[in-house]
Amino acid sequence: MTEPARALLPMLNADEVSEGVQRILQAATRGNYQDPNIMRVLANAPDLLSKLLDYSKFLLYDSEIEHRLIELLRIKLAHLNACHF
Repeated sequence: MTEPARALLPMLNADEVSEGVQRILQAATRGNYQDPNIMRVLANAPDLLSKLLDYSKFLLYDSEIEHRLIELLRIKLAHLNACHF
């Protein structure tokens, strides 16, 4: 029998990160994200987490790319990566 896959990076809890990252994790657990655990993994690299969130906000709210196209890209990427979300 095969063992279940183990994460290579830990999912950090709020008490293990800076106050700024704590705020991000709290927002994620309030339902802003489909999978708040990705934020807990990205908390291992706070600068990357911050930049990724800024980029995501830009794509969703400030870019000239149509929202429909962004959603189609999400679906395609999820399919290519065999993602369950």
